[in-house]
Amino acid sequence: MTSSKRICIFRKRLSLAIMLIMLLPLPAGAASYRTLVVSDDEGIASLILSSLSLLSGEVTAPAAIEEYGRKAADEERIAREAAISGYITSENLSGLESYLAQEEAAEAAADDGSLVLEVVEAEVQDAERPFLLAGDRDAFDYIRLVQDLDLIIAAETADEGLLSEVSVYANGDLVHRAAYIASEENDQFLPLTESLLPYIKSEDYIIVPVSMPSNVSLTVDGGSVPLVYGYTVLEKGEHEMRYTSPAFMNLEETVTVDEGYRIEPVLQPLFSGPAIVSSVPFDAEIYYQGVKVEDHMAMNGTVPFSITASAEGFAPFSIQSTRLTDNLTIMLRPGWMEDVDLVADAKTRFYNALLGTLITFGVHVAANAVTNIYPEYSIAPVATAMAGISIVQLVEMVDAMFDYFQAASLGM
Repeated sequence: MTSSKRICIFRKRLSLAIMLIMLLPLPAGAASYRTLVVSDDEGIASLILSSLSLLSGEVTAPAAIEEYGRKAADEERIAREAAISGYITSENLSGLESYLAQEEAAEAAADDGSLVLEVVEAEVQDAERPFLLAGDRDAFDYIRLVQDLDLIIAAETADEGLLSEVSVYANGDLVHRAAYIASEENDQFLPLTESLLPYIKSEDYIIVPVSMPSNVSLTVDGGSVPLVYGYTVLEKGEHEMRYTSPAFMNLEETVTVDEGYRIEPVLQPLFSGPAIVSSVPFDAEIYYQGVKVEDHMAMNGTVPFSITASAEGFAPFSIQSTRLTDNLTIMLRPGWMEDVDLVADAKTRFYNALLGTLITFGVHVAANAVTNIYPEYSIAPVATAMAGISIVQLVEMVDAMFDYFQAASLGM
């Protein structure tokens, strides 16, 4: 079963995926291809939403376009007949003329025919969910009609210990079924996306693996493309690819995308010239790009670069960076700072001594006050005793404070 920690992670991923998809702006003049995701497992739901994010943009699947056009035409015809019938029944000829004129103007300003994926939220009744999760086609058709949806994707997950089985339906069609280890559901991302691809994209589109540094931006034919789990979706054919990065030289190339194509650009790192690398302590051994630095001068200064450093009595240091720099100072942490217990114990002793000092001095002051106000009670001996104890406690506090300073500053 899914643990509470995994559920929390899935909810974050689910919310992020929903946000990424729902914030995608619809191009002006584009119609919305309304899609709903229903699942009994938040991890699988998140993967489906990630797949839809990868497939976002224009819907080019012929079946989807044809069905959407048929539905839109039916809705338009019914609305038109109802409007005209109303004007005729009320004998409102001027209103009818105005309506027909507005209809003509609306046709002239109609959308450009493009259809864009949009993930929406819809109210699915508890009694309806089991039918969707079981792949009941009548339930899919009914809810699509009532909720004005174009595509419903439902996923049912059955857990058998560490092993889970998922069944995914798209508009009532079983498109994906697989068994997987519960902790490795991310492995289902690519099969899920491949199964949903025909419902959104035409056969001219393929899923393309992307292998490049995370600090590189990719544009295809002048526009950005979604990258999800190291994949993107491109139409087969010739494309202009452009790669930009603060760490590499810009690259532009014309490629032909076909089955088996992978995006693996050969990028040249930017050269920043010789780099001066200094360290604290000064005698630390420094390796820049895997080569030991002599006389604090690294001759092969490029980005991205990696640096490692070590010195006796200090914690090792390692960093990777994409910043252009010709002067870098490394400060190693003393090894004792890695010993958390050393500082924690000294801190605890100091705080306890401080608390004891405050209490004993407080009792001493209170005893003196009572002696001065009520001398008949004769508690002067108590005040004197507390004065002695508080002085001893003060000495303990000063000693603990010194130890705390030594531990925090010098590791002693």
